[in-house]
Amino acid sequence: MHIALVTSSFPDPPETAGRIRAGKLARALARHGRVVLFSALRPEDREAETRRAGKGLEPFARVVTHPLQDARRGSGGEGPAECRRFPDALVRALAAAHEVHPFDVVVLASVLASRALGSIQRAPVVLDVPRIEWVARERDVRRSAGWLPRGLLELHRWRKFEHETWRRVDALTAARVADLPLIHAYRPDTGVHVSNGIDTGLHIFKPPSQRKGNTVLFSGPLWYEPNVQSVVTLATEVMPELRKRVPDATLTIAGKGADSRVTSLESDSVRLVGNMTSILALFADHAAFAVPPVAGRCPETRLLDAFSSGMPVVTSVEALPDPVAIPGRHFVHGHTPVDLAEGLARVFERRDQFDKMAALGNRMASRYDWELIGEGFARVVLGAAERRRV
Repeated sequence: MHIALVTSSFPDPPETAGRIRAGKLARALARHGRVVLFSALRPEDREAETRRAGKGLEPFARVVTHPLQDARRGSGGEGPAECRRFPDALVRALAAAHEVHPFDVVVLASVLASRALGSIQRAPVVLDVPRIEWVARERDVRRSAGWLPRGLLELHRWRKFEHETWRRVDALTAARVADLPLIHAYRPDTGVHVSNGIDTGLHIFKPPSQRKGNTVLFSGPLWYEPNVQSVVTLATEVMPELRKRVPDATLTIAGKGADSRVTSLESDSVRLVGNMTSILALFADHAAFAVPPVAGRCPETRLLDAFSSGMPVVTSVEALPDPVAIPGRHFVHGHTPVDLAEGLARVFERRDQFDKMAALGNRMASRYDWELIGEGFARVVLGAAERRRV
């Protein structure tokens, strides 16, 4: 099987959800064939590409890269500016490679790479949807009254572009359950849920009864606005309530890209960790994981890692990316800051009573191992290739 993977950012180093997802799904595909990577380079990717110095990159048989272009100079038509930045040179390279050795299937890692569609002939195309762009941007636009008309026009452009792209591909996969009805409205014949996953083998299960200290952990990308709002609520509203009952309770905020709203939270009882090399130790050493909900948005945190490690999770149904975990069975439910503080206090005061919940959470998280998720994705891709051949 000869497979092309087209991405709008370099999948190495795997430091964001999108890059991690692209890399993990590529590894699954590589178990079934030869995968060639065609990747645009964002400014932050240049250093990684310089270090690579033309060497190979696992699991790819070949790597072709080119920097993003100025949206005004490309030939990308009327799509959103971010999509028009996908390099013409990379589109031509994909077409040339396909002409010499035709690909059995082409995988687009997101709609941001969809300009490559114009260069593909006689090969099925699978589009992965880590998120629906117009949905992700809509709430921010509606909150920004100062540029509402311009923002709504841009949203219309995104919505039209994504819908047209969905119609042009052979199969679609989506990371979020909530996005499937929107996809099925335009493509009822396809749209398969392929969630994000974790490397479950990295965590050593440690039940609540064996955890020491009254320490709360929040971990996720701190440049992501819903995460910022969630962690600010945790530090300024939940933790003060918790310390009324557990005076020595502390909070660790772990993640990259923190802005001043997050860095200003640091104090004697709030610690900020930006070095993610120690992340596994944090999951082993803390006593609870907490994620306050955010109105209309879903924080993107390392909840699955918390479940896998055996750490009790205190959160709201509204803060779960997928409605698989069950309140009271897998996690302690709390919606308001007072509810969340009460849940954390119960975890600290009655640890052994949460061992069963932690074991069930660990079992639930095991279903999200990247090995299993990747094989599900590979079945969709291989199925698209097989249908085109028939």
